[in-house]
Amino acid sequence: MLFGLSFGQLLATISPSVQVAALFNPFTTLVLTMFCGVTIPHVNNSFWWTWLYQLVPYTRSLAAMVSNELHGLKIQCKSDEFATFNPPANSTCAQWAQDFVNVAGGYLDNGDDTTNCRYCTYSVGNEFFTFLGISYSHRWRDTFIFLAFVGFNIILTIIASRFLRYAKH
Repeated sequence: MLFGLSFGQLLATISPSVQVAALFNPFTTLVLTMFCGVTIPHVNNSFWWTWLYQLVPYTRSLAAMVSNELHGLKIQCKSDEFATFNPPANSTCAQWAQDFVNVAGGYLDNGDDTTNCRYCTYSVGNEFFTFLGISYSHRWRDTFIFLAFVGFNIILTIIASRFLRYAKH
């Protein structure tokens, strides 16, 4: 809300009319949501990702919120969320898949069974956001970077409202 309000005021201040300000909104909203790492994962290494991912304020707010809420959260999959598989003959689920689980994360629900093994992708919330490039240890840094974006918008709005005079006297 803080960023949306301050950014909207900035756009209104630098626009010569309401119609021009309304034309800025779809473009800026698209850029902010496309490159924050949610719509398209941040692991895309294209030209745009190298700088836009870091420049979009939503990246920081989402990283701070997600890492704070999911850190250490124990995950318990529901029955329809498990990936099921059958191990080779004469082996249990744990004998066949435990090495994979140790590397990939998650947990086996029925490690001693020999059929219908149930694997849950996540066992703790950190396994979800680490893949997205989010770190719990950076949550305060991300929060303050986000607040710096808000402060930048406010300062630029004040400067623009002082020096940009579109009204004809």
